[in-house]
Amino acid sequence: MFALSYSPGAQEDVRQLKSIDPNAAALVLATVQEIRGDQNLLDSLTIHEFEDRISKLDLTYNVKHWWEHFKRGRDLWRLRVIDDENLLTDYRIIYAYCIPESKYYILGVVPRSFNYDSNHTQTKRILAEYEELCN
Repeated sequence: MFALSYSPGAQEDVRQLKSIDPNAAALVLATVQEIRGDQNLLDSLTIHEFEDRISKLDLTYNVKHWWEHFKRGRDLWRLRVIDDENLLTDYRIIYAYCIPESKYYILGVVPRSFNYDSNHTQTKRILAEYEELCN
């Protein structure tokens, strides 16, 4: 059985998003809550280029590896959520899958402009949390 939790850094990202864009933050929280409660949705989070709808929320999500780090043995992914109002089009949910415990950790909620830059402050924080939680 899979589980899903927020890292401390991701919790802070959501708090900051609430002050910048409360509607997007609410949609992040609702999306994560819906995924957390459905083992099939959780299972889909490790299928590269997977896309599906979450009917209850009337949105589409798709999954991709964070290739730069996945190629280095880090099980890092990004979730893009597409809703009818495009509230989350500008944000990505970064997460890890920790195999030994069958647990997902949301490590960040980042703006699209973050562009997966290795030198970005959020990237460094995400990688540090990944090492702490999954190794």
